[in-house]
Amino acid sequence: MTTNHEALKKSFVIAGTIIFSISASWLALGIHINFSSSVPGLFWYSKKFKSPGDRGEYVYICPDKNFVDDYKINIYVKHRGVCGGIVPLLKRIVAIKGDRVDVDKNGIFVNGNFIRNSQPFVVDGKGNHLPKQSFHGVIPLGHLLVVGDTATSFDSRYFGLVKEKWITATAEHIF
Repeated sequence: MTTNHEALKKSFVIAGTIIFSISASWLALGIHINFSSSVPGLFWYSKKFKSPGDRGEYVYICPDKNFVDDYKINIYVKHRGVCGGIVPLLKRIVAIKGDRVDVDKNGIFVNGNFIRNSQPFVVDGKGNHLPKQSFHGVIPLGHLLVVGDTATSFDSRYFGLVKEKWITATAEHIF
C-alpha cells in the first residue's frame, strides 16, 4: 500500500511540475488565460502597451489599490492578483484623448455614437447597488474610457475614466 501511495504522490508531483512549466512558458510568451466573463475568449496574447491607446484595442488594466477600494472592484473580480489585490482587468478602449463622451443612465455615447451594451444597471446580479457615473465632456490627456463586450461587464459605466498609466499591455484574442 505504501508503494501505491508513493507512486500516486510521485505522479501528482510530476503532473504539477508539467502544468507549472507549461503555464510559466505561456506567460513568458505573453499568453494569458481570461477569467472574466465581460470579454469572451479564453486565451489572449499580450504585448507591451504603446501610448496612446486606440479605440477598439483590448488592454489589460492594473489600477492602483485606492481605485480598487474606492469602486469596490474586488467584489466583481473573482480572482486575486497583483493589481491592487485583483488580476488585471481586460477591457476594450472606446474613447481616447479628445473624444467627446457622454455617460449617463442611457449608456455611453462617444462622439455622438451609442456604444452597444452600455446602458448601466442599477443593481448587480446579487441585488447590490452599483456605483453611478455621469460624465459629459472631452476625454483629457492621459485617460481612457473602457468597456467589456457584455452588458454585465463592470467597466467605465461604473468606475469612470481610467488612467493610461494603469495600462500594462494590449491584448489580442487567440481562442
